[in-house]
Amino acid sequence: ELYKQCPFRAFAERVLRIEDKVQESSLDLSRLEEGSFVHKVLELYYRDHNGRNVLDPEERARVLDLCVEQAAGKIRIEYYKGNERLFEAQLARLRGLLLNFLQLDGEQYARFPFFSSVEVEKEVGGELEGGLRWRGKIDRVDYDEANRRFLVTDYKIGASPPANADVNELKRFQLQLYVDAVEAERQGDRKS
Repeated sequence: ELYKQCPFRAFAERVLRIEDKVQESSLDLSRLEEGSFVHKVLELYYRDHNGRNVLDPEERARVLDLCVEQAAGKIRIEYYKGNERLFEAQLARLRGLLLNFLQLDGEQYARFPFFSSVEVEKEVGGELEGGLRWRGKIDRVDYDEANRRFLVTDYKIGASPPANADVNELKRFQLQLYVDAVEAERQGDRKS
């Protein structure tokens, strides 16, 4: 999607891996920093703490707190230059958002219990018509092996999910690329 918006920016960020390290003139975490933090917390929660199987609300909050603290340490070192009390207030706000998300996610897992295995930060890639190669990282893939299904989840903080029309008209295609890549991998696994 970035490539469709601005091919040069996609090249600079994705291929050359050029980052804008200049901090905004704000003491708040930037949207990018918030997104990185949320992704890291959820990666830790599902991968390292088997969050898929954390059903008790008190245990969910305890495990989330562990993940928040671990991810916060990384942000303190790499990004944050502001006041510690302000940072803690921002973490508390994000923790609240994450706790609500995890509650809803737990309810979804309860409704669809066959999705039993989870893969986080899954690296995928492919080739589009015309030979354009792409690579990406899927935030989470849940697998239902019994029914041969999977669910791709792409976390977005503060963004609306793409409208069906945008996906169908290929205005927003990141999720479709991810689904196609996982589907192709699974078909390859079945042939082996």
